[in-house]
Amino acid sequence: MSLSRTRRARTLKFKILLLYGSLYMASILFFMGISFYVFYKSSDSSEIKTIYDEIAEIDKSAKGKQFQDFLNILSGEINDIGSSNLIIHFNADGKEYYLPSRELWKPYLHRNIHWKDIDAGRIERIRNNKTGDILKLAGARLHNGIELHVGYISDTVETLKKNFLDIFEMIFIPILIAGCGIGYVMTQKTLGEISAVKDTAMEIYRGNLESRVERSFNGDEIDQLSEAFNLMLSRIQRLIAGMSAIVDNIAHDLRSPLTRMKGSIEVALLYDKAGKDQGAILGNSLAEFERMIAMVNDILNISEAESGVTHLKREAVMAREFLESLCEFYQPLAAESGIDLSLGEVQSVRFDADRLKLWRVLANLLDNALKFTPRGGTITLGATGTPEGVRLLVADTGEGIAEEDIGNIFKKFYKADKGRSSKGYGLGLSYVKAVVELHGGGIEVQSDPGRGTRFVILLPRAPAPLRA
Repeated sequence: MSLSRTRRARTLKFKILLLYGSLYMASILFFMGISFYVFYKSSDSSEIKTIYDEIAEIDKSAKGKQFQDFLNILSGEINDIGSSNLIIHFNADGKEYYLPSRELWKPYLHRNIHWKDIDAGRIERIRNNKTGDILKLAGARLHNGIELHVGYISDTVETLKKNFLDIFEMIFIPILIAGCGIGYVMTQKTLGEISAVKDTAMEIYRGNLESRVERSFNGDEIDQLSEAFNLMLSRIQRLIAGMSAIVDNIAHDLRSPLTRMKGSIEVALLYDKAGKDQGAILGNSLAEFERMIAMVNDILNISEAESGVTHLKREAVMAREFLESLCEFYQPLAAESGIDLSLGEVQSVRFDADRLKLWRVLANLLDNALKFTPRGGTITLGATGTPEGVRLLVADTGEGIAEEDIGNIFKKFYKADKGRSSKGYGLGLSYVKAVVELHGGGIEVQSDPGRGTRFVILLPRAPAPLRA
């Protein structure tokens, strides 16, 4: 039981409810404290005003009258002076008079009152130890030299305490209970949505990658968290599916070269042939090793680009200069294949990019264009500026790409040639897309089977240079 209570006390639900209840109670107490102070100050000011009004009235009434005659009149009319809480004290010729009676004054005479020190400039407060009432006392000297002291017996504090306790019991306690109940329901609802995220995470942990958090679509923070969580799960699922596909393709693509190398090495070991034949066998094996190493490196490069781990060494690149160098480099290979490689429209556009990685991107596209363009065909490179950046073009008059293959050509290991008879592992275009997107750009492809293909790369323009 103790362990269960400890666990409940550690839950977020308990902490939120405790915080909510504490804030609610503190708010109520603060409100009651402010209200009590305002009501008390208002009553206190009113009572003090009553005292000074009585002093002024008595002083006015005593003028032109003998003190004894005035005292007899005042004693007869004491109940009509203004308040039954008022009590009066006179000091005339060394003799003290208490109105309406000394009995009313008695609870406040336990203190040795220095009557001469009490004047109209300040209020003396004396407490009744039995009832808690407060006597507020002020004094004045009348025109005939008689000392006058007027007191007001105030039960404001005790009355306010009783009234506020009654209000607290009748109103605030039910409101507090209702507020805590509403807070519990709201907390239960909110934390229920968080629990849904936790439950979905556990489902993913158990292997159900299709599980998703059910959203409320109300746009609050929990709904936004659920949306982000679902997007993350979708991303993870795609990555896992991609990893699975990569493993399958690697296993497929490594099986054949490994089998060939195994056979070649077995031949070299079983037959004592001339060194020339063994050298050829080992040379073929070395070539297979190099192709496999290249494939592994390509996979690593693509993965690093897709994950953002690759660091781009950005520098200013001039489109015309860059494409002229690329065209010059591939010109001999194009001429050997009987293909016309030339520059189309190339504007003097300056943009920001990693020169070496961009060179490899365009080299991949040119390699594909040379591979699938027949003798007598043409390949055109181009570059034009756009409001957002630069538009690079690689167009050929080759075989083209079938419509059903267009959406898959950027996938790892995908080859439009289903028989896998062409050289390569189907990683080139995956690398192109990964590097272009790492630059913050995009790539588009248009193809007409039998007439050619156009690859368009969109990259952001370089920021304007700072002026001195």
